[in-house]
Amino acid sequence: MKNPDVDQAVEDSLRVLQGLGKEEPEVSATPPTPLPAFTMKLPRPNVRGHKRYLVKWRMAIVYEGGNGKKTFHGRVNDISLGGLSIHCDHNVFYEGKVILLLALPPLNAGTREKILEISCRMNYTILSQQLFRIGLEFLEFRKGDKKLLEERLEISNAGGMAYMDV
Repeated sequence: MKNPDVDQAVEDSLRVLQGLGKEEPEVSATPPTPLPAFTMKLPRPNVRGHKRYLVKWRMAIVYEGGNGKKTFHGRVNDISLGGLSIHCDHNVFYEGKVILLLALPPLNAGTREKILEISCRMNYTILSQQLFRIGLEFLEFRKGDKKLLEERLEISNAGGMAYMDV
C-alpha cells in the first residue's frame, strides 16, 4: 500500500534537486548562535604494547629486490619486543617481508656479538636529522632469538627505566 505523503515528499525532493520545485524557504538574516569552543587537548593514550629502549646496536636489512638481494646497514635507534626504529643512510622502503640481522653486543670482553635473525615488515621511512628513520615490526624470530632479545633488553634496563613505560 502506497503512502501518498511519502510519495509527495519524494517528488518534492526530486523537484528541488532538479531546480523545478517549490520556492526555497526564507533564510533568517541573523546568523545562528555559535556553539562554545572547547580547546582542551586530550591526552593521547599509549597504544604500544611493549616498553621501548634506547640502544645503538648495529643491524642490517636484507630483502629480495628487482636485481637480486639488497642489503642496507645502520644502527638501531630504539627497540621493543614488538619492533624497532633504525637510522640508515638510504631511503629504504619495501612492502614485502624483510630480514633484520640484529647484532647484540657482547656482554663480556673477549666474547663475540650474537646475531639475531628476525622477519619484519617495514611500517614507515622518514627523513630525520640527515638520516632516514625506518620503523620495523617484528613478525617472526629465528628459534631462540626472541628469548635472547628479551634477556638482553632486561639487562639493558638494569640501570634505569625504559624511556617509555607502558
